[in-house]
Amino acid sequence: MIQSTDRKVSHARCHAEPVVKRRLIPLVIPCCILVAMTLLGCRSVQVDPAEEAVKQSDQLYQVYLTGDLGRARGSLEETIRVIENANLKPERKANSLFFAYARLYVLERRTSTGAVAEAAMVKARYWFLRDHELSGETEAQAGAAVQSLTADKCMDFVDKWDRQRTDGVGPRYMQE
Repeated sequence: MIQSTDRKVSHARCHAEPVVKRRLIPLVIPCCILVAMTLLGCRSVQVDPAEEAVKQSDQLYQVYLTGDLGRARGSLEETIRVIENANLKPERKANSLFFAYARLYVLERRTSTGAVAEAAMVKARYWFLRDHELSGETEAQAGAAVQSLTADKCMDFVDKWDRQRTDGVGPRYMQE
């Protein structure tokens, strides 16, 4: 009789094990996924704010190239705001602000009063200086670079850059 009881217990264990295994499977799968995500990382969860600012300024540059005068001016002003508020490396910030202010200078020189254009040129020259300083140049080298950035050179530089990106045409606001 003891043997028959052992057989029943043994028989009961055989039937109970698969039930327990089936109950564990739904818990094991999410745990495996969680472990895999932890080990591999979730790269799409966070977007780098600095890269987002650069992407936004690139989109605004396209608006500058393709928009009318009002949209071109607005896109440059917005680019400046985005870059100033972004957490960029100092070198990248200086370079981006130089380009934005240089373009704003050229736009204002062509379309408005000289005072607005000159203010933009002062800011362009400042950020040009910072760009050279942050690249490791001596004060004398950076100063010489800024002295060489005349109003006409700035216009030539911006025009050449913009024409290269518009198949030789230049920004739309110039064609109006």
